Amino acid sequence: MDVFFYIDKKDRERVLECGLRLAEWAERKIFLSGIQQPCIRALLNPLDDKDRFEDDNYLPMKIRVNPKATLVAEGIFYDDALFEHGINDLYNNSIIPLEQYVFGTYRKPECLLSGTVGNRFFNVMDKLIDVPVLYASSEELYVEMQIEHGKELYDNFEERLLYRYYSYLASKELYKEYITVDGEYAIFENEGSKHIVTVKKV
Repeated sequence: MDVFFYIDKKDRERVLECGLRLAEWAERKIFLSGIQQPCIRALLNPLDDKDRFEDDNYLPMKIRVNPKATLVAEGIFYDDALFEHGINDLYNNSIIPLEQYVFGTYRKPECLLSGTVGNRFFNVMDKLIDVPVLYASSEELYVEMQIEHGKELYDNFEERLLYRYYSYLASKELYKEYITVDGEYAIFENEGSKHIVTVKKV
């Protein structure tokens, strides 16, 4: 399986020759059996760092990993200040082997590589002709899965979302809200854009 890591273009030759040394490239600290372990943070999807993907100063490296020997964690939970004090339960508890990870489970998944990555395990990804990415980004996939989960749990989930969204806009005075006589529908109007939307109150 491939994961992705960005390097500055100026580091290209050095990295291609020497690999990714753990001591230099580690960005994460985890605790395994009470022992702190530095890790290189890689991505499941090159578009999980869209800024660097679109920045010509960075090169995406495609790293071949063994899913059984690679860990994945929810990056949203990481707090470097907490790790300086030896704690970050949310992050540590989210760590699982990559082979057990279900895509879309974490909003910002990050793969944790606990050792130096030799240059025989990676190459530079060609953003134009490389293997196509199957989904836009991990974050987009996560949101889609949460919406699907909501639809499974609640009837009229989309209507509920729309009503709360436009109610929020009305509370900010961006829309005017009217309720139909029978109380079944809410009508939201933005006079500036001439946008009117009718939403069932559920």
